[in-house]
Amino acid sequence: MKLEDYKKLVIETSKYYKFAKINLNLDNFLKENKNNKICFLRHDIDFCPENALNIALLENKHNIVSTYTILVTSKYYNAFTKENRNLFKKIKSLGHEVGLHFDPTVYEIDTEKKLNLYVKHEKNLIEDLIEAKVEMFSYHQPTNFSLNCNAYKYGGCINAYSNFFQNEVEYISDSNGYWRFRTWNEILLEKHQMIQILTHPIWWKKDNNLPPFETIIHNCFLRYCNEIDTYTSLFKKEKARSNISNLTPFLKDIVANNDPITLNNYSKYHKLLKILEQPLSEIDEKELISISKEFLSK
Repeated sequence: MKLEDYKKLVIETSKYYKFAKINLNLDNFLKENKNNKICFLRHDIDFCPENALNIALLENKHNIVSTYTILVTSKYYNAFTKENRNLFKKIKSLGHEVGLHFDPTVYEIDTEKKLNLYVKHEKNLIEDLIEAKVEMFSYHQPTNFSLNCNAYKYGGCINAYSNFFQNEVEYISDSNGYWRFRTWNEILLEKHQMIQILTHPIWWKKDNNLPPFETIIHNCFLRYCNEIDTYTSLFKKEKARSNISNLTPFLKDIVANNDPITLNNYSKYHKLLKILEQPLSEIDEKELISISKEFLSK
C-alpha cells in the first residue's frame, strides 16, 4: 500500500460514487442525493497524523471529501501538540469532516449512559483542539458491549457503527495493513448503493513498499528520532547548561557537548541502542564508556 495506489483507487471510486462526510447533516444529504451512489470515505488516525494531512491534501486536489477521526488516547501520537493541532485544523480547513476516534477500553463502559458520557467528554476535547464542531465518532478497539450499542447517535455524535451503517452500508477496512472482507477494487465491482471505505493513514505513505509491521517500526523510529531531536535542540549553542551524556568526558567544551548533530547521531548508534534495550540493572557502565569512545573515534 502506498499513497500513489491510494490516489488511483480514490479517483476510480469518484467515477461511480458521490463522497459523503459523516456528520449531522447526513440525513439531508442522503435525501438530496437519493439518486446517487454514496461512498463514506473514513480515515481513522491511529498512528500517523502527518500522513493523514498528505491524504487530505490529495483528496482536496481532486475535489473529494472524507471523514478523519482523531484518537485522543493514542499511544503513538499526542493530539494536543501545537504541530498536530495545526495539522488537524488544516484537514478541517480543506473541507473534510474531523471527528472522534473513541477507544471504549480506556473507560469502564457497561451502559449506554456511560458511553454517552465519555463520547461527549472526548468530543468536547477535540472541539477545543480544532476550534470546530465534532459531529461523529468511530470506535477504536471496540468491545463486545460497544459493538452492540447501535443507536444512531451517542454523546451528540453520529455513530459510525450504528444500525444504519451496519445494515445499509457495505463496508471494507484496511485494518492491520490488509483488506478485511474484500479489497477496494472488489467492492467497487459489486456496485452497491452505499459503501463505507475505512483506511488508516499509516499504510498509505508515499513510496512505501514496506510490509505492515516494518511500516510500524519505521514510523515509530522516525517518531523516536523526532523526539530526540526536539530534546537536543533545547541545548543548541547553550553555554550555561550541559546536556550530559557518556560523551561528555571526551568532548572539549560545553558547546561541543551540546551539539545536536553529534547527540542525534549518537542516539541512533546501533551499539548504544543494543545495550539500552536491557533493564537498567543489567547495563554495564564500562561497556557504555567503551561504546562512547568507539562512536567518537569514527
